[in-house]
Amino acid sequence: MKKIESAANPLVKNTAKLCKSAKERQNSRLFVAEGLRLCRDAFFTLQASGQLAKIKYAVFTQEFCTDNAEFVMAVEAAVCECYLMDERLFKKAADTNSPQGVLFAIEWLDNNFSFDTIKSNPNGKYILLDSIADPSNMGTIFRSANAFGASGVVLSGNCCDVYSPKVLRGSMGAVLRLPFCTVEDTTQFLTNFNTCGESYAAVLNAEAQSLNNCSFNKTSLIAIGNEANGLSESVIANCTHSVYIPMGGNCESLNAAVAASIFLYVLGKQ
Repeated sequence: MKKIESAANPLVKNTAKLCKSAKERQNSRLFVAEGLRLCRDAFFTLQASGQLAKIKYAVFTQEFCTDNAEFVMAVEAAVCECYLMDERLFKKAADTNSPQGVLFAIEWLDNNFSFDTIKSNPNGKYILLDSIADPSNMGTIFRSANAFGASGVVLSGNCCDVYSPKVLRGSMGAVLRLPFCTVEDTTQFLTNFNTCGESYAAVLNAEAQSLNNCSFNKTSLIAIGNEANGLSESVIANCTHSVYIPMGGNCESLNAAVAASIFLYVLGKQ
């Protein structure tokens, strides 16, 4: 394992950029998974899918190697580039304030899906995220989508970066396992989707259809909007239905991730 002993080493600087900059992740088509749980998940998920080569490099501290020798040996045997950093340098490269001593730089995944995939899945269950800006919300939605058996996540082009470290941590690795795609034109996407399924705009209007009365027996999609402004008018207009979650207790609305999780649970049961 190669040792990195200088803060001027390009790998320290480049890894820190990947953690902090969506533009850097876009340009390099790399992202960072950090921490034992997420890195283990990434390693074994990529191993199962035959994509281990996507781990560009792995970085460890000596303390982590001592405490997790078996895992480190497995990574060393499979990943060409492995580096050892002292804790001071690791903190410069990592995203978290109290890093656990392991991170991977990973190439963008091959788990995107296309409209052809939707057409070939006669009972698929999808969620469309329109302008979701909060990485924590997006991570939670991915986690719920994975837990409740969603077929895939559709992201509008102005959502936050799906490969953000906060999204990855919040998703508990679901981003690594669940198919997703980004669409720049949500209107065109919904027009295509409606030819083979039914789409539901999540709204606050009690005049819409109640979730209690919905039957998602066909290929179905729920559209969830921005935390502050809800769904765009164009998305609402191009969904085949509008649906709301009935609530009591004088509650006007739910957090986007909470609302999405409720919809995904109901979708998953049907």
